[in-house]
Amino acid sequence: LVASAMAAAFFASPSMRVGRKRPLLDAAREALESWFGAASGEDRCIRVEADAVTPPALQRRARHAVAQCAPGQHFDVRRALQTARAALPRGTALLAIGDWYDLDVALDRDLADLGARFDCTVLVARDPWYDSLLLGGSVRLRGVEGGMFRADGGPRDRAAYAEAVREREAALLARFAAA
Repeated sequence: LVASAMAAAFFASPSMRVGRKRPLLDAAREALESWFGAASGEDRCIRVEADAVTPPALQRRARHAVAQCAPGQHFDVRRALQTARAALPRGTALLAIGDWYDLDVALDRDLADLGARFDCTVLVARDPWYDSLLLGGSVRLRGVEGGMFRADGGPRDRAAYAEAVREREAALLARFAAA
């Protein structure tokens, strides 16, 4: 009898470090705790990183199951997905968590390949300002992924922002469903 494998890849981009009440990163860590909390005593729990997987003998608790980059560094999603494909056994229950803001459409083939090989679950961290952008008047903004810009927080701009966020999320969910 072979034990099943549970793996997680956690994509902690700079935008995962923001949130309205708490950082998205904290919510993602709670999801990891629940994921690995469901593991039975015989399950192997594996952390997927850009260039390696943590051996099951070293990996059992969710607090260790985080593949992320240091602040200011870019996590290589493509390499992490390719590492998962090469290293994990077929049928692994794979959880991938991130906000996926920079998920290149060139990765759709890799996503489909993972979907065919593994039992994949993707958690998409929702934009903290999905329901409303709390701005009024002209404001100067600093993007969490870099860059400064000016924005007018009038009703039209808030509505346009909300529509763009919803469209982006719907398109992203459709890509994952297709994979």
